[in-house]
Amino acid sequence: MKLFAMKNIGFFTLALMLWCVTTTQAQDTLNIEINGNKIMIITKDKDGLKNLSRVDLNKIVAEALKKADSTRSNTQTNEPTVIVYEPNDNFKNYYENEYGKRDLRRRRYRRRSYVRNYFAVDLGFNNYLENGKFPDESGKDYGLDVFGSRYISVGWYRRTSFFRSPIYLTMGIEVSWNNFMFQNNKYIVQDSAAVQFRDYADDNGGTPLDKSKLTTIYANVPLLLGFKFRNEYGRTTFRFDIGGYAGYRLDSYAKIKPSGAGTQRPHNNYFLNNWRYGLMTHLGFRGFLLFAKYDLNSLFVKDRGPELNAFSFGIRL
Repeated sequence: MKLFAMKNIGFFTLALMLWCVTTTQAQDTLNIEINGNKIMIITKDKDGLKNLSRVDLNKIVAEALKKADSTRSNTQTNEPTVIVYEPNDNFKNYYENEYGKRDLRRRRYRRRSYVRNYFAVDLGFNNYLENGKFPDESGKDYGLDVFGSRYISVGWYRRTSFFRSPIYLTMGIEVSWNNFMFQNNKYIVQDSAAVQFRDYADDNGGTPLDKSKLTTIYANVPLLLGFKFRNEYGRTTFRFDIGGYAGYRLDSYAKIKPSGAGTQRPHNNYFLNNWRYGLMTHLGFRGFLLFAKYDLNSLFVKDRGPELNAFSFGIRL
């Protein structure tokens, strides 16, 4: 009689286990296996799985592993460890109970933070156009060495978003250096009437130049309207800014290095326009950001130098 009762209990236990397995498999599950360790997340339906995007799965895994370590015996076994994690019906309440309301407040604060201040450095190249063409294409004396004409700016910027929308406004202040590198032994000189671009070898007994350039330094104030696009996880995938800038000349000088001699840096205004203004744009892919700028006014004062519109392009760091 006792044997019959024990068999009935055994059959009942087996049936109960089969029913539990069947019920569990009917639910939606997410299985994660790392180096033989398995983590199973069980929800009642697909909506429960979608809710997982609201929380940090790394914290869930770390918490589950802590619970597994506290209940695991010291006996070594070759069987993989299976951790079953099943949230409550109200996913948000479960997350608050498990990880505290402080983390949620921090996450909400980040979502409400619309203003960001940051520093940036622009590195690239610059050139100029005369009536829409490059001067070196027509053999002008002020044609530039493309790779020697470098651009750099350092600035502080403030970005303001509008009501959690992808639209934002950026403004700031920056200092920029435009280096216009001349070629074919040409250098810039200034007389009382205008600037001239002369041949250094002709003026100095045939001595060639190792380097000759004009450097302008401006303080600029940019203002841009931007659009930021994000993926389903909230990460920025594409960014586009467009706007303008205005600047004031702080300094300008020529750098002349004859072959076998020291470097000369005569500071002068070279009839450069004290004010500059133009258009600019940024184009970004994830963390990679390009910039381009174009001066709408001429580099030199009218009738004191050639009508040149400077531009620059490169990468923002």
